[in-house]
Parts: sequence; structure tokens; C-alpha cells
Amino acid sequence: MVYHIPVFFTFLKNTMHMKSLNNKKIDTENGGFRLRYLYNRNEDKINFVAISIACVLAVFLLYRYTPGKSPVFPPCPFRYLSGLYCPGCGTLRALHALLHGRFLSALDLNPLMIISLPFIGYAFISYGLLAFGGAGLPCPKFAHSPAFALFVLILIVAYWLLRNIPIFPLTYLAP
Repeated sequence: MVYHIPVFFTFLKNTMHMKSLNNKKIDTENGGFRLRYLYNRNEDKINFVAISIACVLAVFLLYRYTPGKSPVFPPCPFRYLSGLYCPGCGTLRALHALLHGRFLSALDLNPLMIISLPFIGYAFISYGLLAFGGAGLPCPKFAHSPAFALFVLILIVAYWLLRNIPIFPLTYLAP
């Protein structure tokens, strides 16, 4: 039995609500660990439901309207101001293509986002299970280490820099 609460949800929860791990019980078992809340989980349930409703609405809007051609979705402010691509440039168009079954087109628009979607989905499901069931999905210990967070940050910054270099193999990273 192993635990997981997504790193970014933990960060948001701890910073926005000033809660710390003192409110949770940490159990180590079978090479991983499991967090269990020692307080009422109603706030997490409300947060999970609210985020789920927002995601459903976003998926509906992304399916219905084409990003870049609809006033529903504004252009990327970083691209608009600097002329450079940010790590998220092409994400809305990629998700729109993915919702319409065009996986290769989605991968062409923002490969980092498309590759990270299964991990984000897994983390979100784990957060929901933790909120409603008391224990999340299995997760390796390294995913909660500062070194892993630093690795992800370096990966995003490297992707950001490389997609703005106009040399042949790197032009595939631009949307």
C-alpha cells in the first residue's frame, strides 16, 4: 500500500490554507508512503468537486470552440508581448486537437503537455481518492522529493528555451 497526494495540490493546499503536514499522518510501507488526513476532509471534497466541474466546463469549451479562432480563448500574453513561445504555447490547440481525436496534431503543438497529461490525470484521481476515500493511488517516494521538483522545473525551463531556438530539429518543439 502506497500513498499519493499530488505535489502541486499539496503545495497549493499548504500555501493557500497554511496547513502543514502536522495535520496528516504519514505511514511508510512497502517502499512508498501514504498520507492520511487526521482532520475533516470536507474542504478537500469541495475542492475536488469544484475543480472537476471547472475541468468539465473547460473540456466542453475546448471541444466546442477552436482556440485561436474564437474570442472565448485569448492569445498567449507572453507570446503577444515578447514574440517568443512559452512552455504552454499551443496547449489549448493541442487539447482541442486531442479532444477531436487528432493525437499526432496535438503532439506536434505541445509535446510536453501531451506527455504530461497521464501524470496530471493520475495525480488528480489520486487527490480525489484521498479526499473521498482517505488514501490515494500508489506513488514512488522520489515524486515527493525536492530533487524531483527541481528536475521538473529544469525540464520545463529547458523545453521553454529549446522551443525558441530556430534550428532545424528544435523547430519541431514550436507550436
